[in-house]
Amino acid sequence: MTTSPLATIKVAFADDHTMIRECLYNCLTLWGYSVIIQACNGKNLLDQISDENMPDICILDINMPELDGYETIKILSKSWPQIKIMVFSMSIIKGRNDKVAGAHAVVSKADGVSEIKATLVSLTELKAVLQ
Repeated sequence: MTTSPLATIKVAFADDHTMIRECLYNCLTLWGYSVIIQACNGKNLLDQISDENMPDICILDINMPELDGYETIKILSKSWPQIKIMVFSMSIIKGRNDKVAGAHAVVSKADGVSEIKATLVSLTELKAVLQ
């Protein structure tokens, strides 16, 4: 059995909705990514990141309890600038090019699964170029 080249791409994500986390996990693993962290908020995500458990990409919701996406992005960008950050939120209006300071990509939850996949591919390519 051959391993997907995406299996070397480690992904972490934080969303306060269980169903979104489960669906995102299923999509990511189906596409061949290695999901190393699942969190219910930014604090829980940051508590799980370490030198031994370092994601290449973090997918963050914006509106989460305890530590929201905006604050989580600030901490990730300062502490681990090599991590690519994708915002995945209903707070993003489809069709507008909203920018979230510190994020490398922004996807609305109103977009389809193909938009998430295309954005992840872009971030994966960006990671390869920067190495």
